[in-house]
Amino acid sequence: GSGTPTTGSALISLATSGTGTIGTGTGTSAIHFASGEGSTAGVVATTAGGNVWLNGAGTLTLGAINTGTGQLNVSSTGLLTIAIGSTITSGIVSLTGTGVINTSTITGSGGVTINAGTGLLNNGSGQITNGGGKSTAPISLTADTMSLSGNGGMIAAGAAKVNLATYTSTLGLSIGTLPFAGLSGGVST
Repeated sequence: GSGTPTTGSALISLATSGTGTIGTGTGTSAIHFASGEGSTAGVVATTAGGNVWLNGAGTLTLGAINTGTGQLNVSSTGLLTIAIGSTITSGIVSLTGTGVINTSTITGSGGVTINAGTGLLNNGSGQITNGGGKSTAPISLTADTMSLSGNGGMIAAGAAKVNLATYTSTLGLSIGTLPFAGLSGGVST
């Protein structure tokens, strides 16, 4: 679809061969895509303070998404990738996949939750932030395997803590030497 977004509405660009559907879902102006869509160039959505929900079966790639102060909730049964140069900006960000790769910037002024399940959470060249500074909104990262910094990747939690956890409760958590380059804010496990 196209047009100018207004409060509670969304402008969506889906650069795949599939078609998207817009439905009411569980919240105001929820946006839905059928499985397999958004798997190549990425799903792009902009809303002026509305909420965006994306659910996919299989691999899903996100382009630039901006919900203003709204909530972004993305869940995929496969690998979830934030495309290079595609900024995610939202009030609250929740991303779930079997593996999550971030090569861009994810900002959630009200908090960021990323769950990569049994897969790899790779933020080696990406940025995850709650806006930094005096923000107390938490950043929570869950995965059985994590690569959080290394090629310029960073996590900026401001005055908040970064919560790290394994998805599989029987696995131990080994995070190496703290603090590591690219992390601001405290760490809680």
